[in-house]
Amino acid sequence: MKHLNKTIALIFSLTIYTVTSQAETEWIDRVIAVADGEIITQTELLREGSQIQRELKARNTPIPEQKAFLRQVMDRVVLKKLQLNRARRMGIRIDDGTLNRSVQRIASDNNLDLAQFRSALIAEGLDYETFRDDIRDQMTLSQVREREIDRQINVSENEVDEFIKRQLGKDERNSYLLSHILVAIPPAATPGQIEIAKTKAQGLVNTARAGEDFGTLAVKSSDGQLALKGGDLGWRDLNQVPTIFADVMENMNDGDISELIRSASGFHILKVNEVKQTNKPNVTQTNARHILLRRDSNEDAYRELIALRNRVLAGEDFEALATEYSMDPGSAPKGGNLGWADPGTFVAEFEAAMKDLKEGEISQPFLSQFGVHIIQLLERRIAPVSDQSLKTQARNILFKQKQDEQELLWLRRLKDEAFIEYYYDEFKGSES
Repeated sequence: MKHLNKTIALIFSLTIYTVTSQAETEWIDRVIAVADGEIITQTELLREGSQIQRELKARNTPIPEQKAFLRQVMDRVVLKKLQLNRARRMGIRIDDGTLNRSVQRIASDNNLDLAQFRSALIAEGLDYETFRDDIRDQMTLSQVREREIDRQINVSENEVDEFIKRQLGKDERNSYLLSHILVAIPPAATPGQIEIAKTKAQGLVNTARAGEDFGTLAVKSSDGQLALKGGDLGWRDLNQVPTIFADVMENMNDGDISELIRSASGFHILKVNEVKQTNKPNVTQTNARHILLRRDSNEDAYRELIALRNRVLAGEDFEALATEYSMDPGSAPKGGNLGWADPGTFVAEFEAAMKDLKEGEISQPFLSQFGVHIIQLLERRIAPVSDQSLKTQARNILFKQKQDEQELLWLRRLKDEAFIEYYYDEFKGSES
């Protein structure tokens, strides 16, 4: 086995090559791990590491020493491979048409056409085809997680009512800029494994309180999904974090680092970077209508909706076409009208397609779990938070809390059940 310094030089050098007898430069690529039959190459690790370094630099988070950083990058690549492998076994596949529309939407969101967007990526040092592959992977991972995690989550009416009573009814509340470290424990952990994890976590608390940068500690030591983003959770209200976090955060001030917080997934550490007081907000409500189609082929649905959209743009009545063609039994009899709706009422894809529409504008066709849609935004208004909005907000927050916890456990189980072979001893720290 090679020593780690040689491994790092191998992977992070951008000038690894051999010179052939014809004096041509050839890149060397080597298999450095296998996860459930899926190979991981040094090029993949280099690309992932470079991307993460850019993200950390943008956040002004110091990059930790290379041993720890390399293990974290390897862990992220392994988990991605395992999830993509699970997706293939489940028959999940993102076709080129769906991918093309997603890339086009990203370009449009940046106010660029596709040619300009490609040029912008190249100017940033990013390969366009690699970018497309990354988007395809992200879409695939979203679908597999929706099936494996989201469909298993239930939020009861009683949970919603209790949450509103406890958290959302306040006229004033604090918002916290948070960072997070998780020291995970395996499922069915032994007392010895739990004690080892606790000792490690307490050491991190002590180190952070002694002045070491919390983001750097998260990058090199956290098992959380945001470890390679410095553990940055962004601004969170107490109602947007698990209750076990909220109970601790209520008594924390700017710069405070929590004691250890135990959950089913392990030991958590929180840092409150800043606290601010926020008032109970108004919400922006939308009034929209849509047409939904379901076909054996999504491509057929896209083509039909493009044709219907063009007919409306040419002067035909959206309401009449929705009544005739839409397959949404709730809104079709009303001309596709969905009525006034609070933020978070609809699924994420619907909300995303609607958020940038101007009044009267019709979206491009887009896919959700229900089928393929087009939306026409009729109008927006500012309104006080309604009881229904509070229920929707509470349900979404509780769902997200359960989703985060279940995702951690699912990923841990996925990794524990996989056969992973590392060809360098130093990466075996990623197995813990």
